[in-house]
Amino acid sequence: MIRRPPRSTLSSSSAASDVYKRQLEDSQGGADGALKKLREENDKLEEKKKELKDKNEEKKEDIKKLEKKVKELKDKNDERKDEIKELEKQLDKMKDEKGSGDGQLKQLGDKNAELKDENTKLKSDLNEKERDNQKLASDNKDLSDQLDKKDAINQGLRDDILERQEKENSGGDEMKALKAEKDGLENQNGELQKQLKLEKRDVKDLETDNANLKAKVEAQKTEIEELETQVGELRSGGGGGGDVEEENSNLKQKNKRLQEDLDEEKHDNDKLKKKLKDEEDDNKRLKKDNKKLKKETEEQDDEIQRLKQNSGGNSSASADSGLDAKFDFGDRIYKCLIKSPGVGYRNSPDFKDKDKDGTGPVLGQHIAADAICQGPAAIFIRDSRNRKWLPLSNPKGDTLCFKHVGREDQIEPDKLAKIEYNKGKDKVSKAKDADWFEEQKQAEKQK
Repeated sequence: MIRRPPRSTLSSSSAASDVYKRQLEDSQGGADGALKKLREENDKLEEKKKELKDKNEEKKEDIKKLEKKVKELKDKNDERKDEIKELEKQLDKMKDEKGSGDGQLKQLGDKNAELKDENTKLKSDLNEKERDNQKLASDNKDLSDQLDKKDAINQGLRDDILERQEKENSGGDEMKALKAEKDGLENQNGELQKQLKLEKRDVKDLETDNANLKAKVEAQKTEIEELETQVGELRSGGGGGGDVEEENSNLKQKNKRLQEDLDEEKHDNDKLKKKLKDEEDDNKRLKKDNKKLKKETEEQDDEIQRLKQNSGGNSSASADSGLDAKFDFGDRIYKCLIKSPGVGYRNSPDFKDKDKDGTGPVLGQHIAADAICQGPAAIFIRDSRNRKWLPLSNPKGDTLCFKHVGREDQIEPDKLAKIEYNKGKDKVSKAKDADWFEEQKQAEKQK
């Protein structure tokens, strides 16, 4: 602010006037400095304006590039829309094909269910045939045991008849006929044993085939579950068009393979059914042969009894005492009562005449006796299997060695088939101890 001189002082030379002049000069110098400063700022603004103008030009170039890029993106977007429309058409077509695949899958599922039902029925038939085979094997074993016993009895009877033949020179033709019938019966039994082994082997093959069939059915079940999972994924719309097409192609291939497997399983089932029918026919034939063999065995037993009576058989009550034939000793079953090592055989009805082969019966085993004799110290019975003698008691008579079970022809066939006979194994030799004790354990378990 410039102070003016007081009104009362009008002289230009006064002090106040000097002060005013000095202030005026100072104010003019400040305005020049301010003007200079403004010019410098104006120059800076001009430079900044130029820089902004350059930047604006660069921005315009960038905008042009962006507009060009936007146009390219729009063109690409239009192309994408066309591709999406095409993919949607393909997807609709694949959905239609998938619907057809679902129908085929349902048909395959129905066929698989039918195959499972056939397999279940086949298993039931197989189990029934197996039970029949087991029963047949049991019947054949019983028949084989009876034949073994009959063989032993026949051997003793043959020896007796041969001895009487030499003395009486009679019955030669009848013995030859009996021997021929016996040989024929043995041959038939051998053939029957071979057939039984073949039947067992066929049953094992059937079991193996059934196990393989079960494994294949399980594998098919797993494949069906995988196909159902893939169909579920297709229904959920997951994945792009290319993935759906690939999955649909895989589904068709697996359906085709599954159909081929089902056809193969059906063919195998037909073969197995045919094999079961053949086994059933063989079983019927084997049963018929067994029935025929039993009948021939009974006829041979009747012939043996007739020959024994005609030739004055051993210990005949009718010949020696005048009693009826029902009192004949015949063939009788005795059960051993002595624990290991059992009762030893004698070559004659005498304790001193012992056979040291160690093959005598032990506790629980039976023998078929065809003769009885009073020895020097005890009563002895003769084993028809080897024609050797066994004491019924010890020399003092206070310990029984054998218990009488009954006449063989009066014992029920079921009980007779379960009887365990002494088969002449060495029970004394150390080399055979292990086998014998194992046999004893098995016998105790059965009891």
